[in-house]
This record gives sequence, C-alpha cells and structure tokens, in this order.
Amino acid sequence: MGIGKNVKLIRELRGLTQIELSERTGGVASQAAISALEKRDSSRTQYLNVLAKALNVSTSLLLKADLKPSEVEGEGIEAWEEGDKEIDDAFVEIPEFELCVSAGCGFSNGTDADIYREIEQAPKVRYRLDFFTSRGINSSYCKRFKVDGDSMEPLLFDGDRILVNTADSLRIKDGAVYAINYNGELKVKRLQRKMNGSILLMSENKAYPPEEISSDAIEEGRFFIIGKVLEKSSTYGFD
Repeated sequence: MGIGKNVKLIRELRGLTQIELSERTGGVASQAAISALEKRDSSRTQYLNVLAKALNVSTSLLLKADLKPSEVEGEGIEAWEEGDKEIDDAFVEIPEFELCVSAGCGFSNGTDADIYREIEQAPKVRYRLDFFTSRGINSSYCKRFKVDGDSMEPLLFDGDRILVNTADSLRIKDGAVYAINYNGELKVKRLQRKMNGSILLMSENKAYPPEEISSDAIEEGRFFIIGKVLEKSSTYGFD
C-alpha cells in the first residue's frame, strides 16, 4: 500500500470527503490532486507534510506499508477520567450522550434536555481546544455518541464513539456523515438532499440499501439531523 491508499484509508476513517481534506490543507493540495494521488497510489508526493498535518498523523504513518485501520490514532483526543489533574486551558472535555426515550416524534424543536441525556458513567474525553478553533467550531455545541450496528462498516464499527457538532444541522453537505434522529433512534449515515425535498440515507455497508426519508416525515418531526460527525474513536480489533 502506497501513500495514496493510506491517505484514502485515513481520510475515510476521519469521515472526510476529498474536498474537506483539501480545505484542511488550506487549498495547498487540491481535490483533484488528492483524487489523483489516491488513484495513482504512488510512494511519494510533494504534499506529504501538508496531508499528514491535515489528517493529524505522522508522515511515517502515511509512508507505512500495509497500514491497518487499528493503527490510525484518534484525531486530537485524549482520554480523561475523574481523578486526572485539572484540565488546562488548552483542552476541553466532551461527555458522552444518548437520546432520551421521549425524543421521538415531535422533539426536533425541543431543548437539549428534552432530546439528549448525558451518560454519567461514561468516561469524559478531552480534546485539544485548537481542534475546534481551527475549524471555527464552538466546542460547547459538540457531543459524543455511541455507534450501534454495522451499517457504516468499515468506516464506523459497532461500539465506536463519534464526536458530533450539533450546531451543524441545518445545511446538508451531500455525502458527508451525520448523526440523525429517526423516529427516536440514533443513526449515523451519509446524507444527500434530493430535489423533491426528501433526504437519502446512505450506509457504507453495501448490505444496507439507501433509504429515502420523505419531506412529510421531516415536516412531522419524525426525522431531524443531530449534527455533522467530526471525528471517531475506536477500539475495534482490540476488544
């Protein structure tokens, strides 16, 4: 496996499109250049350093032969549990949440307390503050959730945790990964808005066909977007 395949592997593990990765490089590596690199899978590239920085990995990892998903570290995260030293100003702690049972139909306009419940027994995770500020994201709107099921494999595995920006829930970026509430159930899917006002839910696992959510279901509050997925942490392969 060359640099191109490693870039593609890590990019997809991060839940990034080629355009989003290009944006993280500040446009230094264009979407076309990234696409060509991934297809060509060469052993060298002038964008090695800038891509490593954008993907938050070392250059040696991008150069590694036979790179496995389990070798890719979580982006910008550090585990934090009660008893650790006080979090300094360079970090922010993000708890894990679940959907309230009552957060099914009609709660798309409810308060956070109506929709989410913090899982107090779950360990908090601390993130570098610059992970958010560099992206123009307010960390107070971010929440962690647990992934259930295999519909998003190999991008997301059962038991993975995802970081979700709940402030990014109104504008759909076609093909990006979002956490959604559909009939009171948390799902993680790639989304695509259709011309008729419906939304297409797309899984990574080809065993799960696309599902179309009608505009009626959206208007009735049976479906709403929780937020865009920013990052994942996984112990898959180590359990």
